Amino acid sequence: MKQQYQFLKRKEIRALKRLVRRGDSNAALRLLEHSVRCGHKRLALRRLFVALALGSDEARQYIGYCNEVSLEFGPEALRALRESAVSDLFTVRSNDCAKMKTAAG
Repeated sequence: MKQQYQFLKRKEIRALKRLVRRGDSNAALRLLEHSVRCGHKRLALRRLFVALALGSDEARQYIGYCNEVSLEFGPEALRALRESAVSDLFTVRSNDCAKMKTAAG
């Protein structure tokens, strides 16, 4: 018997997003899986780009869905979405590091 997927609660999503900002590829994969199961389009693409940027090979299993969804976007919109997702990820991570250094002394 196939186990039913349990959708993430808002609290779980927030916790996973914090982990992603710290570079956790497993958290990025969980958020991507959630977006795909919810039928998100733009968010699923964004989360795919982030998961791949963090080195999640397992994220590749969602490329089929994301390729299909991407047909609704033009090439320029996709490029901008990818750049934005990856840029936001690394900007946030850099800011978190700077905050930790400042707090440490």
